[in-house]
Amino acid sequence: MYNALTAVQSQLSKSAMSRHKIALRSLIMQFMTTPVSFIPAFMLFVVTNFPTRYSQEISRYSMMIATTHSTLNSLVVITTYPEFRKIFWKRNNVIQSSFLISSTRPSGSNRNIV
Repeated sequence: MYNALTAVQSQLSKSAMSRHKIALRSLIMQFMTTPVSFIPAFMLFVVTNFPTRYSQEISRYSMMIATTHSTLNSLVVITTYPEFRKIFWKRNNVIQSSFLISSTRPSGSNRNIV
């Protein structure tokens, strides 16, 4: 895919080329999260066909690992696409700024009460 992209590079503007490279990088990273869903399914297949005394634990861990695929894929999309990063960081900064607390004391708080 990268070779095809470089072949048409002369026909694309610099901004379009950079967007295509970012999309390709994100797609590659999303493909790298695919084994998180296939390996546990394969392990369940093996455990079902060749049961052992650890089959219950293996299947339990396989199911736990398989459920993390969508979370990992979402994190990959958020970290590789600049548009999503901007939305996430802007939202995160707004949340952080709403929890700022003033550290000043009222002027009468230093008085000694007799």
